[in-house]
Amino acid sequence: MSLKIISCWEFSCFLLVALFAVIVLTCCDKITMDRLLGIKFSDDGKGKKLVSFHNAFGYIYATKYTIPDGVEIIGKHAFMGNRTLKQVIFSSSVTTIEECAFSCCKRLRSMELTPGVTSIGDQAFADCLSLKSVKIPDGVRHIGKETFAGCVELERVSIPPSVISIGTGAFKNCPCEAAVKQQFPDYQ
Repeated sequence: MSLKIISCWEFSCFLLVALFAVIVLTCCDKITMDRLLGIKFSDDGKGKKLVSFHNAFGYIYATKYTIPDGVEIIGKHAFMGNRTLKQVIFSSSVTTIEECAFSCCKRLRSMELTPGVTSIGDQAFADCLSLKSVKIPDGVRHIGKETFAGCVELERVSIPPSVISIGTGAFKNCPCEAAVKQQFPDYQ
């Protein structure tokens, strides 16, 4: 066994990096930490929005992600095409999931929508090939066009009475589509 002798300079650099890591981990809230990873947020006057789950190197390689408290809107295409994400947990502050927010997240298996969600945009979860079941919380009033279209594993969906409109083809090519048609005869 051989020992590597390092210089004072290398040791100082190591200590500086370690100290920086400790400061960041203890002093930053989740949104600040996420920004350091490359996740983009904005506040456009309509509420804090998660804009992009991509960084300069492409996708953020995470299998599970919890939307931070304070985020109200999941923006258009924010997670679109992510190849590694399997589970998303929504904070209670999320009210809107915009169009194509999670479309083509082929490994997304589960998501926990919270009661604060009132609107799910067009194609928000389209072509999430591994999604098996969805419980839409009471309070959602609108499900957009082709929201879950192409979710070929989606066998169970629970739709509350608060839903007043379901967009055309919202469950197209899903095993649960027949059950949705029974519950909502006007669904096309």
